[in-house]
Amino acid sequence: MRRFLALSVLTLVSVSICANASIWESGKIVYTSQIFSTSDLDIYSMGPNGDDRTILTDSIADDYDPTWSPNGRQILFVSERDGQPDIYIMDNDGGNQRPIRVVHKHRTSPTWAPDGQRIAYSLDSEQIFIYDLIRAVPEYIVAGANPAWSPDGRYIAFIRDGSLYVIDLETMIESKLVDSALFGELSDPTWGSQSNYIVFSWVGLLTDSGIYYVPRWGGVAEILHQVQGHHVHHPDIAPYGGEILVEVHPDSFTEQHIYKVTHRTNNWQQLTLDSNSTYNYDPDWWHPTSFSVQPNDSQSTTTWGQLKKK
Repeated sequence: MRRFLALSVLTLVSVSICANASIWESGKIVYTSQIFSTSDLDIYSMGPNGDDRTILTDSIADDYDPTWSPNGRQILFVSERDGQPDIYIMDNDGGNQRPIRVVHKHRTSPTWAPDGQRIAYSLDSEQIFIYDLIRAVPEYIVAGANPAWSPDGRYIAFIRDGSLYVIDLETMIESKLVDSALFGELSDPTWGSQSNYIVFSWVGLLTDSGIYYVPRWGGVAEILHQVQGHHVHHPDIAPYGGEILVEVHPDSFTEQHIYKVTHRTNNWQQLTLDSNSTYNYDPDWWHPTSFSVQPNDSQSTTTWGQLKKK
């Protein structure tokens, strides 16, 4: 498969990261998998190199879109086991599966607050709510869908009318960062580890399809990863910023697999294989809390550069 990496790369300079290189190979990835095109969706976990594949849900209904809690002890996911998509929660080994709300509604796209006590989600793909898991209190935030909570807890990125927005939870001021309503489909926002940029999927009409990034304060969206003849979706950035998970499928959509991409070396590693499953979606990668997700300036620096197409 011929690959193109264009226009940007994350370069990490960090003595502490090198000294703790084993951290890069720790943690767990959760994702959605469909064994055959006619079977239901279930949630699996695996190691950071595709090892130790374990099924976590085995419902006859579709279970999908898993996301780790900040401490790695629980997983939010969407299930249709009660007749419509709604948000459920389970332990990290698949145990104790239950809905987060007693009354079922069309809730999707769960995302955790960094404090682990609140989540945000989309209601009817039109409204975004924050739900306090301790007090069991929902709060309407903004019109939109596909929310993503920033690591510093201050912002939520979201999609509305095909465009990328950010809302400041302290001031409740929203800003449009990328206007793509007339130029394709934008989805799957996710944050850089220091809340200073957002990465997202863009299937463009006038732009190249792939993974893009834009600064939190706005600017020109630049392409980060692209694969010729394939669609690349659902990015998930490692907390240290050096690697990213993506899902890749050919234009024919005969299969879909999860890859891990190392920015510094442009190394692409396929984590899911045809021998295990044909369609794999929604990756989310948790790292041990012993690794700081908010490194200071003395620990690491992030540089956006420009590469020629390969």
